Amino acid sequence: MRIDLKANWGPLPFFVGRQPIFDQSRNIWGYQFFHRATAASVAASFEDGSEATLEIIRNIAMNPLLDPHGQTKNMIAFTRENVVRSAPFAMPPGKTVVKYLGPRAEPSIHERLQELREAGYPLAWEDDAEAAVPVVSGIDILILDAMTAPEHRISDAILAAQAANVLVMAKRVETHAVFEQLKHHGVNLFQGFFFQKPETLHGPRLTSHHALRFKLLAILNEDQPNPDKLADVLEKDVALSYRLLRYVNSARFSPVTKITSIRRALSFIGLKHVRHMLEVILVKETTLPGKPHELPFSAALRGKFLQSAASGSPLENVTSESLFLLGLLSLLEALLDLPMPDILRNLPLEEDFKAGLCRQEGSPYLPWMKLADAFERSDWDVADACINELGLDPLRVASSYAEAADWTQTFFQHAY
Repeated sequence: MRIDLKANWGPLPFFVGRQPIFDQSRNIWGYQFFHRATAASVAASFEDGSEATLEIIRNIAMNPLLDPHGQTKNMIAFTRENVVRSAPFAMPPGKTVVKYLGPRAEPSIHERLQELREAGYPLAWEDDAEAAVPVVSGIDILILDAMTAPEHRISDAILAAQAANVLVMAKRVETHAVFEQLKHHGVNLFQGFFFQKPETLHGPRLTSHHALRFKLLAILNEDQPNPDKLADVLEKDVALSYRLLRYVNSARFSPVTKITSIRRALSFIGLKHVRHMLEVILVKETTLPGKPHELPFSAALRGKFLQSAASGSPLENVTSESLFLLGLLSLLEALLDLPMPDILRNLPLEEDFKAGLCRQEGSPYLPWMKLADAFERSDWDVADACINELGLDPLRVASSYAEAADWTQTFFQHAY
């Protein structure tokens, strides 16, 4: 098998339309998501609604800006085909509201929809005004169009919904007067331009390869990483496996016989070396296309420098391994063109560690961030102050930068 090491592993762009849904107190209850092809789009570009829904799911599930497990609800429109193919199950239950767009009379579809509800997916249905009495059986949210539904229909819908313990949501609420009128009638949820027009979010969407690699990061940062679990994940990633075997068989380790299995590689060089390799690769291959190659190199250099500078000195509230990761992740903002808090939101890292990366005062990692900055800028006054604050050996710190540069150069030669 030929491994394409030049393939673009960087994040792909994503675009998602999002409009908030408010409760009677005008607090955000959740968001409805829409497909968008570009940042300037105002409507979905897919003629096939099923494909548009699948694209929305991919975008929500695989980027650092949107958190499908957050406190608010996520309402997504699903077609009959989506439901038949169990697409809603790709999103977390309890947080995902299934707005069903297809016919409900078909027995098999009715069963599928009830399976979703039993699994924890609230079902929303838009009143089509075809039945004499609004149909509220088997649903959790009845949606009314505030611009087209006559007042008597709204009253009938609310009475039927209240009797069945179903929420009523009004969309296309355009004015304060309409909001107050619907609220007085008993409508529970509201959406429309009176509150906020749909906004289009855009940024990098991580691929499935990145999702797998963030899973690796979580395993590596466990107190006692499980080698078998790590090997299982690594073996699912051909490119990573290839790089690991290439690295292990390099002159740096010089095995007596060639190593050809992931599990033997882990045993031969140990989790410490594997952790460093995988963390560097994770950062390098998460970099946006078009970014300077020096950025991931500099990130790895920072990590190795901080780890080496700390060796031989007493450490409080940090470890040398966490300092390697700190330096490695410290340039993520530049690598991804995203604010650091958004990037870190769903990463499996301790709060003090995240605070250090966000340069928040009080974090034990902040002085180390300042030390790395000072060495890169050749700001020796600040560097000396950081060395004194951290209780480090100045000679050791001075030699660490050269050692880190040599290690990083060697690593990038053999792992890529």
